[in-house]
Amino acid sequence: MGYNPYNGYSGKERDEKEAERARLLKSGEIQLRHTPCELCGDPDTPTKAHVEDYSKPYQWEPPAEYMVCETCENDMLQKRFRNKDRWDSFKAHVRRGGYARDLQDPVINKEFLDYRDAREKGEKVELKKLRDRPESKDEWWERLSLDSNTLTDPKSRPRP
Repeated sequence: MGYNPYNGYSGKERDEKEAERARLLKSGEIQLRHTPCELCGDPDTPTKAHVEDYSKPYQWEPPAEYMVCETCENDMLQKRFRNKDRWDSFKAHVRRGGYARDLQDPVINKEFLDYRDAREKGEKVELKKLRDRPESKDEWWERLSLDSNTLTDPKSRPRP
């Protein structure tokens, strides 16, 4: 598989958990959880596991892993270390009830880009609400690190 380090876990440790997931899925000992995206909340898009914890014994549900849509995983979560402003703007988009796929709409994407540009200039701006989203100050994705040192630092592990 060849994963890179994440949350202080080596690529080898990540590969081992993914191999175990594949084995357990094949044997029927675990099933994929089918949920709306546990980051943006989109109920109409396929999801896959975003793993935060590769410790043994393996856990297959939050807070060890979350089911997220492809766009949240590949375009946002994995790129947050390289593009912090985009990640912060995306979190604001999600807080306003935005789904990741909403950014494919040219009007919404322009508003998103204008918001990001204004933030970078230090201007205070608001995004228009897109849909109701329960307010929570304790979303898992709000607490994710943007410090690239956490990728390899074993002290970053959720569990020892």
